[in-house]
Amino acid sequence: MALRQSCEGACSTSLDPAEPSPRSAELTVSLLMEPSPLTAARHYFPYEWGARYIHFGWDATGHAGVLELFASPPADTQLEMASIHEPSADVAATELTAPVPPEDWTQIGEDTLGALGMFELVHSANVESARSIALDWRADRLALYSRTNGDSATAFVWLCHFASAASASDARVMFEGTASLPATASGTWLTVAAASDGSSLPWAVAPAEP
Repeated sequence: MALRQSCEGACSTSLDPAEPSPRSAELTVSLLMEPSPLTAARHYFPYEWGARYIHFGWDATGHAGVLELFASPPADTQLEMASIHEPSADVAATELTAPVPPEDWTQIGEDTLGALGMFELVHSANVESARSIALDWRADRLALYSRTNGDSATAFVWLCHFASAASASDARVMFEGTASLPATASGTWLTVAAASDGSSLPWAVAPAEP
């Protein structure tokens, strides 16, 4: 009973922007005030969105439902963001690899930001549009590079894949407006790339459409 009351207190209120409440409004403001997607992902997201997701299992079959969800956790943040009133169907994420640079550049790191990272980077333009774009997210890969000739120049390439070309195009517009960085949409792909010395990165291209 204590577990049930704890879960209900944490997440029985929907975080769907279409259903505002004092608690969801407070959480949304707190999330949007975070200076980085990484801090939001480590604190607000797992404890609030994750708790709501687990609560669906409790509502369905009690403790067994919670254990079932723990046994097969979501592979990405998109699933939890899409699970508003019930667990959403998982989407098949696209496997991405970072672009291979020419000899004068060396890859020094890579990571994935996920649907939540996408939302955090563009939400300042329009929260509703950012949420729609994030739910259409299917994969992304952020890669960092350094120049090999010792001039200390660095670069990044962020490849993003969406379920629709419309979301890729909308993300490009919102990203250029909020981050003031060059972004290119091609079909269902978005590419954002820049070098610290302003040099062009013609090798930073998205995979061809199937």
